[in-house]
Formats: sequence, structure tokens, C-alpha cells
Amino acid sequence: MRIVSSFFTPIYFEESSVQNFIFQDANQLDGFRMLLHHYEQNNDMIDGDFVRIDDGSDAVGAKDYHILQLHGGNLKLLDEKQWQQRVFQKIVDQIEIDFIPIYEKIKEIIELNLDGLMVDIADFQLQISYEEFQMSQLQKYIKWDVKKFDEPLTILSRLEFIFHIFTSLTNGKPAIILYHFPENDIDVQEMAIWVQLLREIKCTVICITKSKEWLMNFDLHQVHFIKKSRERFNLAALETELKLLKKPERYYSLSKEQLAVSLAFEELIIQNPLLSRELIKFIKSSQF
Repeated sequence: MRIVSSFFTPIYFEESSVQNFIFQDANQLDGFRMLLHHYEQNNDMIDGDFVRIDDGSDAVGAKDYHILQLHGGNLKLLDEKQWQQRVFQKIVDQIEIDFIPIYEKIKEIIELNLDGLMVDIADFQLQISYEEFQMSQLQKYIKWDVKKFDEPLTILSRLEFIFHIFTSLTNGKPAIILYHFPENDIDVQEMAIWVQLLREIKCTVICITKSKEWLMNFDLHQVHFIKKSRERFNLAALETELKLLKKPERYYSLSKEQLAVSLAFEELIIQNPLLSRELIKFIKSSQF
């Protein structure tokens, strides 16, 4: 697959992988998020900027994918009407083998006993006709509460349930999740569990983040720093050159990949003045 945008050169990646984007410029970050919304809705792009996710063909668009937008810190999708309908569909899928025969028998009994029935009220006669009851009407009467192993949902299990419902109702289309600021849903200590959940679902996940800790859970080819100049920071080149540099003591616990992400974050995003002189000199000596 690939993601094409006016904010960076095309990025190619494997389907059903997690790709992470972080922007040096806040306005470009906001613009990119807005473009993703326009893309999902098949709306026109804005002021010459654009974004498109496809399989390498310009003919493929959002209509060819099953897309979900998630906003970190707001996972109340299950309360929305659209998601109520999705969960009801899964309920029907699960119970229809056992329930349909009972449902048909009930319809038959109602029809035999009500259709054509005449009711007298004083000098008036009411003739009753039967209108067939549709399965979809059951949604008004079925109430459900989700638990996992008989326990109330945590934020993690709620997200897991959302993913299960979403990926099981794709109508044969490839699934894409656009996840804005996943770090807002989880503590730093549990990020690795969260990341593993994203890796295990069978769809492509595009994350927009501001978190260094989040990014450090991924391989470099899954992390994309977008500079203000609309160029991608070359993390792979930085990692290669870091192998020639003695790792500063404060970074001993990090792998070379994690160190590359950390340095890129501190240089581009927070422009950390506390970086060691050696590292500042090293970063400025090369173009990444």
C-alpha cells in the first residue's frame, strides 16, 4: 500500500501494518488530520493540499476501503447510533440460526390469530390486519451490555471490542483505521500492550501522534517524522551513523532504533537545548 500527500513524498508500506506520523509543524499536523477526514468522507481536498491512501493505483479511493476514524481520549463509539446498529448486526449474525425458526413460528401464530380479526366496540367494528414484523425492529427491544470474562470493559478491552466489530463487518473491503493521538488512551507503562493489539488486528492502522514514547515501540520503517520543510527525516540514515558513535550514558537503556527516534524527536519536535554537545554536533554534521 501507499500513502500519498502534499506534505511528504509517497510512503509505501505493507498492508495490515501500523504506520505512525509525527509533524514538526503544528499547523501542518492539523491540516493533515483535516485532510484525512476529507479523504474518508470523499470530500474535496483543501487549498491544493491532499492525502490519499491506496494500493498504488490512482483509481483506488476511500470508497474502496472500510475506514474507521478513532480519536484518542474519546472511545465512546459504542454509544453512537451507527455502532449500536453494527453491534446489533453481530448479535443477529450470532443468534439467527437458533432464533429464526422461533421468530418465524411467532410470526405465523400472530398472523393466524390477528389477521382479519373483527373487534366490536359499541356500534363500531374494527377489522384488524397484520403487518409483517421485521427482524430489524428487534433493535428497539434488545439491550446489551459488553463484558470481557464477566468483567466490565477497560479502555483496552473496549478498543479490542471496537476493532473486532469493525473488522468483522467490512463487506469484503480492506480495512483502514485512522487513529488520532492513541497516546491519549493509555498510560506510558501500558503502551507496549496497546501497540501489540494494533499489530494483531487484520487491517492497516495509520496513527497520528505527538508522543515519543509511543513511537519508540515501533520499527523505524513504521515511524515517519515530517519536517516543516515537508521532507521526511531520514531515521534509517541516522540509525546507521549512530552505530559509529559511542552511545551517551543517559541513552544506554535504548536500542539504536529507539535512540534514533528519541534524538529525532528532541531535535525536531522539542528542540531540546539539553542535548549533549556531542550529539548536537553529530546531528548537525549530517543531513537527515
